[in-house]
Amino acid sequence: MRSIKFCYLKKKDKFLVFKWRNSYFVNRFLLKKKINLNEHNHWFLEKLKKNNSLAWIIFFNKEKIGLVQLEKLKNKTCNAGFYISKKKYSYLTFLIINLLHYKVFIELGYKFIESYINIKNKKIRKLNKMSGYKEGKKKSRDFINTRLTYSKWLKSLGYKYLKGNYGNI
Repeated sequence: MRSIKFCYLKKKDKFLVFKWRNSYFVNRFLLKKKINLNEHNHWFLEKLKKNNSLAWIIFFNKEKIGLVQLEKLKNKTCNAGFYISKKKYSYLTFLIINLLHYKVFIELGYKFIESYINIKNKKIRKLNKMSGYKEGKKKSRDFINTRLTYSKWLKSLGYKYLKGNYGNI
């Protein structure tokens, strides 16, 4: 059976994530396009501390395919994001978005997700709207702020999709 799992980031994932993060498939939609090894090492150590952020490797059929991260964990609000490392797995995007929402809202008990999306990433913008996100003002020339509440997600097509595929959630 095919399965998707989120497993906490581990030290052994450091160079794989660095490679993903600097690949064109991933970095073309990120705020900072290229990072050097020192920047990555600093970011990676912060994720392993789990103080104000969390990160998981996305596994599909036991293969590492991407990264999910939460930041600015405060007052039942967080920033969330993810990426998939290979185009051949992009068909899993809507499922991964909603598994992330399940983790944030159901497992961790947060009430809001605030984030930003590259304006040119039309696929993610459309899928986010299907999951209940509202777009706000621009963060910069290329990025727009988004916000999702737990109650909006429960009414969304994304929640119905997840519930329909995974049963009583």
